[in-house]
Amino acid sequence: MANLTLRQQCRHFRNDHLTLIVDVKKFSGDLDKTILGTTNENFKKVFDVNVYGAFLGVKHAARVMIPRKSGVILFIASLASVVCGETSHAYTMSKHAIVGLMKNLCIEMGQYGIRVNAISPCAVSTPILTDSLGIDKATLDEVITESAVLKGAAPDAMDVAHAALHLASDEAKLVHGFNLMVDGGYTVTNPAISLTFKRGTGSHNEGSYCPLCSRKMNQTMTESGLPSLKS
Repeated sequence: MANLTLRQQCRHFRNDHLTLIVDVKKFSGDLDKTILGTTNENFKKVFDVNVYGAFLGVKHAARVMIPRKSGVILFIASLASVVCGETSHAYTMSKHAIVGLMKNLCIEMGQYGIRVNAISPCAVSTPILTDSLGIDKATLDEVITESAVLKGAAPDAMDVAHAALHLASDEAKLVHGFNLMVDGGYTVTNPAISLTFKRGTGSHNEGSYCPLCSRKMNQTMTESGLPSLKS
């Protein structure tokens, strides 16, 4: 099905193939990342939309799927389900909760032949994200591309759609309880220590090594399993 368009691929599904894609509006709420700045009202609203809304959607779909012993449930989660510190406490917790619900349902619904998975896409410059950040699409695309691990492949909403189509198809019949990262490798590495060294000024005193240009530093980092710095 790789050479077919998304519309053509959708036609390949059997008429009795019921798929539920749980993608409630990804409500991030206040962008304050501090625990003291998190209000009770905002926290509850984020969970009501992101978690309780998803729970209700699955609950009603299960009433149809279980008697038929067939179906696919897909949650749209977020990189916030595995990467922490980049979003608010409420949003991060809500996406962890979605993955937890997905895994719990995997056990229950699997007994009826119903597959349950999640998709965690990287940042995509959708209107919701640009509006919440208060920046234009071009600027956000530039930021996303610059921070990407996989170069030359700008993310867009169709990447998520194709991933959902695959997980909903019979080609993924054994994929169950999986949180698929659609992120170009963003969650694979943590470059924080390398970036810290690169930002450092370093001392060129005798007997010391500059973190910006020392081969010794590269060797030490490599031996420690860390990515070496470019000289």
